[in-house]
Amino acid sequence: MLHKDVRFRSSLFVGASAFALLAVATAAGAQQTTETVTVTGSRIPRANLEAPTAVTTISSEVLQMSGTVNVSDMLRSVPSFGVSGITATNSNFATAGAGISTLELRNLGEKRTLVLVNGRRWVAGVAGTSAVDFNTVPTDLIDRVDVITGGASAMYGSDALAGVINVILKTDYEGMAADFQTGRTEYDDEVQYKAHVMFGGNFANNKGNLVLSATWSRNEGAWAKNRANLATDLLVSGGKSSYSDYGYFAIPSTGKAYTVSSGTGATGTVSAWSSSKYGFDRQPYRAIETPVDRLVLSTNGHYNVSQNFQLYMETTFANTKSAANIEPYPHASADLDGTENDLMGVSIDNPYMPQALRDAVVAAGDNYVTYRRRLAEFGPRHYDANRDLYRLVIGAKGTVFNDFNWDTYFDWGHTLDTQNGTGQVNIPNMREALNARVATAADITAGATVGGAPAKVGDIICSNYYTWTSKEGCAPINIFGKGAVSPAALKYVTAPASRTANIDQQVLGASIEGPVATLPAGDLHVVGGFEYRREFASDVPDALSQSGQNAGNKEPETRGSYNVIEFFGETEIPVLKNEFLAKELTVGGAVRWSQYGAQGSTTVTNAYTGRVQWKPVDDLLFRGQYAKAVRVANINELFAPGGEDFSSVDDRCYSEPLKPVGKQNPQVIANCAKDPVVKARTAANGSFDLTLAERQGTGGLSGAGNKNLTPERSDTWTVGAVFNHDFGSAGALEFSVDYFNIDIENVITTVGRQQAINQCYEAASYPNTFCTLFTRKATGPTNLQGAITAVNTGYFNQGYLKEGGFDFAINYNVDLNEFDWLKSALGGVDVGQINSRLNWTYTNNYSDQSFGTVTNDNGFIGAPKHKAQLGFIYENGPVTLQWETDFQSRVYVAPGELTSIRPYYLHNLSGSYQITEQVQLFGGINNLLNIRAPFVPNAYATTGTTTSADVYDAIGRRFFVGARLKM
Repeated sequence: MLHKDVRFRSSLFVGASAFALLAVATAAGAQQTTETVTVTGSRIPRANLEAPTAVTTISSEVLQMSGTVNVSDMLRSVPSFGVSGITATNSNFATAGAGISTLELRNLGEKRTLVLVNGRRWVAGVAGTSAVDFNTVPTDLIDRVDVITGGASAMYGSDALAGVINVILKTDYEGMAADFQTGRTEYDDEVQYKAHVMFGGNFANNKGNLVLSATWSRNEGAWAKNRANLATDLLVSGGKSSYSDYGYFAIPSTGKAYTVSSGTGATGTVSAWSSSKYGFDRQPYRAIETPVDRLVLSTNGHYNVSQNFQLYMETTFANTKSAANIEPYPHASADLDGTENDLMGVSIDNPYMPQALRDAVVAAGDNYVTYRRRLAEFGPRHYDANRDLYRLVIGAKGTVFNDFNWDTYFDWGHTLDTQNGTGQVNIPNMREALNARVATAADITAGATVGGAPAKVGDIICSNYYTWTSKEGCAPINIFGKGAVSPAALKYVTAPASRTANIDQQVLGASIEGPVATLPAGDLHVVGGFEYRREFASDVPDALSQSGQNAGNKEPETRGSYNVIEFFGETEIPVLKNEFLAKELTVGGAVRWSQYGAQGSTTVTNAYTGRVQWKPVDDLLFRGQYAKAVRVANINELFAPGGEDFSSVDDRCYSEPLKPVGKQNPQVIANCAKDPVVKARTAANGSFDLTLAERQGTGGLSGAGNKNLTPERSDTWTVGAVFNHDFGSAGALEFSVDYFNIDIENVITTVGRQQAINQCYEAASYPNTFCTLFTRKATGPTNLQGAITAVNTGYFNQGYLKEGGFDFAINYNVDLNEFDWLKSALGGVDVGQINSRLNWTYTNNYSDQSFGTVTNDNGFIGAPKHKAQLGFIYENGPVTLQWETDFQSRVYVAPGELTSIRPYYLHNLSGSYQITEQVQLFGGINNLLNIRAPFVPNAYATTGTTTSADVYDAIGRRFFVGARLKM
């Protein structure tokens, strides 16, 4: 069924593309329409690139010089960008998202960063969210990338609280271009290949233009084992992992631990546990950068039916294959839950248990051992993801009434993400396989089998008769000793994991723009338009994962959709022009009304913007903007069913009275006394005294959606100045400084399990909303009631996010040949020109408040107070050289800690040589000085490195070379 669905979408996609091409190829018309310049942040075309708010522009030339294969890799170093939630270097342990590449602005999250391509939304790459996978964006077709930060909902809609990333693709291209690139690290990994070809040309007597682009790239990933400082697992306290492939066996009553040091099963040698001798080294299995293969096919075309009427289209097909790889599964007896045959571990009756271990268990008065076992026979946990993106834009635009420009389009995008994993455990089958005994003659008569084959007297078989007679093919498992698991048992207890995610986006939009009046200072422009958008997403794990039987907690499927209809308007009013100290003064604004519908509920939002630009003289511009922006909850936040969670919680009604007098919270004591179930048990027993089992048996769901969420709202202020002057022979300088302040309220966040209990009993008002998030046992005898049985947590509107600071940008370009003394000193040769740029962000406030607690994260890992990028490009004839330095200031590890991390610099060098007009060679070295990423405590457990691999470079020095051909 899945393959048929994919074929249907492919046919629909190809058919629609063919129809659009047929339309542009057969229509009749006259001249080409006049292009206008639209600056990101406003829908009103302008004669120059003086934006109403700060715009950072990254050109295709800068992208090419950097040698980037994926545009997101280069953009992350721009100071206004935050730490991406998912990248190739931080997603290997996340498995489901491995290899996806997302971007966010200001460290405010992908869900608050809107990604556009040619001013239109791009379909998400992560189900249930708005996060775009930049693997699917055609890097080699990019003309430029515009980035604005701060609220832009009035112009572009929801999700633009942090800002907008607008990728502008090439149009009207004529000719052929091709390039090939390869590279690797000095550790002989992260081997990369890229091949790209692009064709473009006019047709139908130059009435139309079509651009075709195809890119294939491969990144073979980087591995911990190739780096001396990451090669072994001795980086954590206590040495190697106690989840050993020899097995770690503990006697319940004494806690003494043993292993089977040699041999396997009943004849194995039992030794005292030693981490250094028998612990498991995880590092040889760990990828610190996820391998990714990409294929991106794109078209961009238009046809001028007449001078005032143009048809256009864009298509993209992107296929991404990624693979997550980590060490074999760490299985423990705790995974068995003790729910079948009171199985809490391995019984002393298990025939595989070595006699020496059985004797130790019996001597301690126990009848089973608990265990930890690295299931090395399963091989590494490996997850393959295959992601397909289909996108089609069909539109028409033109001019009416001489100078009103209109545009209407349909934008469809679909992402299909299919994943398959190995190395997981089927928990029900593991229970059966551990419940083993020796076959008797009666068993043989009854039809005993081993792995589906007839058993013989003396064979070890599964004890459960049903597993013989069914088609399960139960095979008993031997976990005692390295390599002990038989192929039959491995087949029986292995659980392949899979999940399928579908994301669908449909957008229908129209707008019209033009001058409605002529004022003394110029034309008064207005824009009006509407958009209709429908979003759908589903994420469906395999049946075992959904039931919690795939070596983990339950993962129910997520499915949901919503639609929105929006009307927007914008205006630009010229107030003064060519007056004293008023070369130009304009005011403008925008407004958007939106109505969201989701499963019978309706949400209405309003966003608006006001701005002013004042140019007292030609070279100096002052600008200011206020924006009220909104973000409506995404599909996960609305509809996620929540995942099963058994993490421990502290029942404050039990623990608070046990604290020393003076350390107790009187509000908690008072509120617990009001809880009827707690009150009843206290009266019956004299105190609220819970057993260990009652304190540990707390289940529930975490991360559940909430259909009653209200939109996030933000207030963003930006005030800045731009100085731009050509000093003639001394060069041209552009300098800008902008202050920004973003204040997001009604933040959509999650409440933790313990947080829900704390907020319930610590609040002055009781009961309150948080008390509804957990349940207490209210059945059975009164003296046995009261224990918390489940804590169900999810999304809430709570608190705020605030960020403020300054953005500085300097561009200075100078022709060195204008310095006569320099040219003379070098014998009159051409000395070239230098283009330099500096982008620097200083953040003076980055804080949040949630459930009454204020946290200041400014100056901590991932949120440095200073972040800068300095670049120089030297050009001289056929030679171009680029030096780039990325900088992060000193940060602290965490709030309240004194441990700090030194300032971090990273240097990149690249260059190109134009052999002929058509052929160019290029190459470069990233992390030129092989600067080692700083040590970050506690990072090892989730990245396999000693650093925060999403903040600092964990890969090391790497090289790339390539060639370009243009015809």
